[in-house]
Amino acid sequence: MSRRFRFRPHTQRAIIPWLVIHDALLEQETIAERDAFSHGCFWGLCQWLDDRCVEQIGTHDDTTPAIEFLVSLADDLKHEVKTRTRPRDAATKARFEELAKHVRAQVDAYLKAPDDPVELLDAWAREVTACCYEDQPDTSVQAAIAGRLGQVATAVIVASGVPPDAVGSWRVHGMTRFPVNARPANEVELTFGVALDDRSWRAAGYVLLHELISHAAQGPWTTACDPPAPGDDFAEGWMDAVAYLVHAINMSGAGQTDALDVPHERKIAAAALHLERTEAGHPGAAGRRHGRKVAVELNELLLAGASAPVDETFLGLSLQLNASLFAHAQRREFVFGIETAAELGQPVEKWVDEYRQTDDLDGLVETVLTFATTRSAGRSAFK
Repeated sequence: MSRRFRFRPHTQRAIIPWLVIHDALLEQETIAERDAFSHGCFWGLCQWLDDRCVEQIGTHDDTTPAIEFLVSLADDLKHEVKTRTRPRDAATKARFEELAKHVRAQVDAYLKAPDDPVELLDAWAREVTACCYEDQPDTSVQAAIAGRLGQVATAVIVASGVPPDAVGSWRVHGMTRFPVNARPANEVELTFGVALDDRSWRAAGYVLLHELISHAAQGPWTTACDPPAPGDDFAEGWMDAVAYLVHAINMSGAGQTDALDVPHERKIAAAALHLERTEAGHPGAAGRRHGRKVAVELNELLLAGASAPVDETFLGLSLQLNASLFAHAQRREFVFGIETAAELGQPVEKWVDEYRQTDDLDGLVETVLTFATTRSAGRSAFK
């Protein structure tokens, strides 16, 4: 089955024009610094754009293409500028007329190559995910990952303001659907809060990577695949650290940075959302915080005595475990087991190095779980 991407017209009209025109406006932000009127007028135009995009949320039956709406918005902006600046002096009117011309020029430039920025983001996240799983030890996963991702759709959704399940004030949220009778996962939902904001848009690549790397590729790839709990220490904590690390690598020049603009800003936005996901008060934050902590500590422990590229070893182990036949409970036990073994001075680095040389994931997991169950002060580390 080929990959499916669902981005309905009203949803496109709420997002794409904002991405194009909002950026064009911000490129002329210095106009707002000239005087009080210019400040109010400029930000009033930004609010006007936000309101026009929000209006599209309820227009489900309207099939007007986003490109047509984008052109109409540029025309309407020109009229809006004239209306707002009519009583002002000629110099102020001229500056805002130039602003409207700049917006129209940016819209015209977009129309020459109207690539859907959200679909491009989704394609990038899928390519990165496929590369991750193709470059890890399990040959069966290597061979099947493209087909697995091809069975997972992406549905883009819009909500007014902050999406209901989003973290804090972030206007982006991801969720992976697991059908009851046809598991594993079959759909990723990417929800944008409208009007969008810059940091949420720039964090969207990280959000997609989390859903694809952590959940769309989660094993086992059979009907035995269950969705994880919202605060699962491995699926939502440990694997979120993996998704964040993969995103950071790609945004730092070691990966496919040409695929996206402003990589540094995207890295900053991802870091902020990644940390806020673990802050107390958010549902599932404790498990996410714990899983992330153990994952980061393991990578740092391996770094201290590295005999191979550390991120590569850590990522290979994590991805193989995520796509494996192990159940959620066993993966969570692995998190606690690694933590306990490290705290009690066990040779975790040696265990992982043996895994790296043999690709024996079952052996590593058995070693970790056996130690934690039988050697942790005579009681189970999981209770």
